[in-house]
Amino acid sequence: MNQDIYVSLGQIIKKYRKKKNLTHSELAELVGLSRPSIIRLESGKKKIYFHELGKLLGAVDLTFSQLESELSNVDLKVKIENQPISKQDQITLLKILDDLI
Repeated sequence: MNQDIYVSLGQIIKKYRKKKNLTHSELAELVGLSRPSIIRLESGKKKIYFHELGKLLGAVDLTFSQLESELSNVDLKVKIENQPISKQDQITLLKILDDLI
């Protein structure tokens, strides 16, 4: 998966963490990760695994449906071998993510 998706996911998690007034440490404790992992995750430097994603979404009161909506509002600059992917392919990628969730 392209790094841009991790950055987008991290930004969304950060947004909802702040809405709940949670610190990095509090979120880390809720989901069983370290504080540095949460910081790296929010900056897109740590991959989000499916089992972590469910815990994170629950901790910040974000549903998979809301996540999908948030992602659809993000202009993902997905590239394969440094070639831009069309908007239609980006939509397809979001549908694939939705099927996984």
